[in-house]
Amino acid sequence: MNKSKGYRYFVWFFRIFLLAFVLAPLLWGMRTSFSLTNYDPRIIPKEVTIQNYIAVLHNEAFYTSVLNSIFYSAVSVALLLLIIVPAVYAMTRIRFGGSRIQSPLLVLPLLPITVLLIPLTRMLNLAGLYNTRIGMILVMTAFQIPFSCWLLKGFFEVLPRSLEDAAYIDGCSRIKCFFLIMLPNIRMGIITTIIQSFVYSWLNYLIPYALIPDRKLMSVSQMLLTFQGQYGTDLKLLTAASLLMAIPPLLLFLVFQKSFIAGMFGIESK
Repeated sequence: MNKSKGYRYFVWFFRIFLLAFVLAPLLWGMRTSFSLTNYDPRIIPKEVTIQNYIAVLHNEAFYTSVLNSIFYSAVSVALLLLIIVPAVYAMTRIRFGGSRIQSPLLVLPLLPITVLLIPLTRMLNLAGLYNTRIGMILVMTAFQIPFSCWLLKGFFEVLPRSLEDAAYIDGCSRIKCFFLIMLPNIRMGIITTIIQSFVYSWLNYLIPYALIPDRKLMSVSQMLLTFQGQYGTDLKLLTAASLLMAIPPLLLFLVFQKSFIAGMFGIESK
């Protein structure tokens, strides 16, 4: 009994510690964003203001970068789904030459992105796609394909082939079966992939930093650097912009959280 009670105390202590570890930087960032000065040592600022958020929202560069990030993320997600959904269907349902090497290809995300960015930048420059929205979207999408294929692959594999066999008996073609039978049954996997891909594209910094030097084409993650000057960093504006940047992926997760959790753990959402 005492052992069980001690274990419960330990579990609750660990949960509280983990929650504090996660929330402490966020709460300190919120505190800084409402402060009038960069280096206020008080836990609660002496004076609280929302002028930092107003200044960020009236910053034209921030507004432009948010629109750019929305465009990059939305188009990358759409292009990714057009590529991986039929590709994963073929990987799991169709036998073809070279199909046995598909699993080793899924380890490509383990390669450090810094190793590939320099040759990619050179290739895009030769192709005339460096510092363009098209080049940015193509690279962002390409880096997500292996992991997204692995993520979606499990949803196709758990579907029984009897569903397709029944559809074929009823006269469905392979394409019709794909759209009418397979896609509705993997909707949780598609939603999970959409959220994962959007968050990756929205928060990614290294790829835009390497491929987009033009300030008019910068993503919101790049734009945060503008608050860092030669002689110091405006921490209150930086934290305010960072918290505003976190709102879109947070809202996306809150809207689709049930479907996302169900998709990640293979549970059918009601």
